[in-house]
Amino acid sequence: MRLLTLTALLLLCALALFACDKPEQAIKMEMGDFTLHDIAGVEVSLKSFRGKVVLLEFWATWCPPCRQAVPELKQLHENMKDEEFVLLAIAVKDRLSKIRRFVEEHGIEYTVLLDNKGVDDIYKAYTIPTSILLDKEGNVALTHRGFAPGMFKDMEKDIRELL
Repeated sequence: MRLLTLTALLLLCALALFACDKPEQAIKMEMGDFTLHDIAGVEVSLKSFRGKVVLLEFWATWCPPCRQAVPELKQLHENMKDEEFVLLAIAVKDRLSKIRRFVEEHGIEYTVLLDNKGVDDIYKAYTIPTSILLDKEGNVALTHRGFAPGMFKDMEKDIRELL
């Protein structure tokens, strides 16, 4: 019984350590375009943001770390609103009614898209939250899986370097 408890505890510790990966500097690779609908039903195409630095934030309303990231994402959006930068929060495996309610309750002003086309698979966002930073040409500049408090302050520096 002690061995089973110890094994379970070690497994939980290992999961906690790997839940938030360090940011990965990506090999420059242009990603394909996608078109998704925002929560108002308007089509949004990634290619319309060429010439801007883009943060793709894959998330869900039911994901605790995703929910924790929202205040920092709102602050990042506010800090960067006058720059050539756009934040696209892409909701995965979630219902539109829940997403709309969440956005309203949390006062989210950045663009929220509904992924019903598997964009998360194209970008290999197999865990959420996953943050993918694209440079002005649409190349993946940085990938970060998970959430850690303060990470978007650090990412703001990376964004400013790409501007």
